[in-house]
Amino acid sequence: MDGPVAHSRLKIQWWRFQRWWRGPWSSPLELRWSLHLLESIGSTHPFRDLLLLLWPVPWWLPCELPDTPRFLRENRKIVEDRYNSAYTLQLIPLWRWRDTPQRSLYRLYECFAAGDGTLVGYETEYFWKHREPTRWQPQLLKDPGEHGDPERRAVLAALIEDLVASFNWRMELGLRRARALLNELVTEPLPLLHPTDVQSGCIQCPDYKNRYSSASSIRLTRIS
Repeated sequence: MDGPVAHSRLKIQWWRFQRWWRGPWSSPLELRWSLHLLESIGSTHPFRDLLLLLWPVPWWLPCELPDTPRFLRENRKIVEDRYNSAYTLQLIPLWRWRDTPQRSLYRLYECFAAGDGTLVGYETEYFWKHREPTRWQPQLLKDPGEHGDPERRAVLAALIEDLVASFNWRMELGLRRARALLNELVTEPLPLLHPTDVQSGCIQCPDYKNRYSSASSIRLTRIS
């Protein structure tokens, strides 16, 4: 049989062969896909970077204290270059599993201080949709009072408060973390909503906001 039908059948058969051939070599780690992503962001040594992600000691990726909001506001190019490939890295399973909520908060803080609203939205969605919602809870983040600089402490405290508020707002709309919005069967009862518990003694956002407004000339609404 000639013509478009035969051509379509050949394409389907070729696709089935590729799927069969790749099947035994695929794994939940998605190593080949991860290698492709590392190459796409311009990694000079993608194999080495992939091996570093496979090295389990220490398991969590390093988490360094970010710069002050004044420095980030005056050097926005640094944040743009640093997180230009952040969205691609979040697609790598190994990188995503070894990432921590505190690192995500620091990325959110740096993007906010640099005035990049697009990256702020990406990072918030990444935090919300993470596949380990039990570990990724905003109320489990470290006490902002441990971060030295008063301006940095105040911005982090405000971001934690806003992050908790945004999560509660999403759940009030009926959204779920790591769960389907709709049940497969109509007879199943709707899952109960458990708003994020904000009763954490280490998060005292109102006190930090008052200190921030009185001790600093920067305003959260004008930092961009």
